[in-house]
Amino acid sequence: MVKEFVTTAEPASLGLEPGMDIAVEYKIRDGRVIFGVVVRNGAKNAMHNVQVILGVPDLTDQIKTQNLGTVEPDTVSIAQIEFELQPGAEGELVGMVEYDSIEDEHKVVNLKPVRIVA
Repeated sequence: MVKEFVTTAEPASLGLEPGMDIAVEYKIRDGRVIFGVVVRNGAKNAMHNVQVILGVPDLTDQIKTQNLGTVEPDTVSIAQIEFELQPGAEGELVGMVEYDSIEDEHKVVNLKPVRIVA
């Protein structure tokens, strides 16, 4: 049985420009939690040096990152990050997405924490 859950960026994330959206989906398979971080750029400007950072501090000391590079306007990019967890383990996913704006401003978008059960 595969469980699927969805969380989104904080509604008041100051780092997102109008038209930008970030969502996190996860699936549990064989004690592994696979997170898909979807970055949608519906804004007029590209997002440069996009970096996804995730952790489950309740369950592991690992912090995993993935660089998505540039997300052009009107495109979607997806990062897949996997954690190996003990079956039945419960914890909270925390994370952020960082990127550089067209004005070379470094922006950070905090993801809404989500409770997971492996």
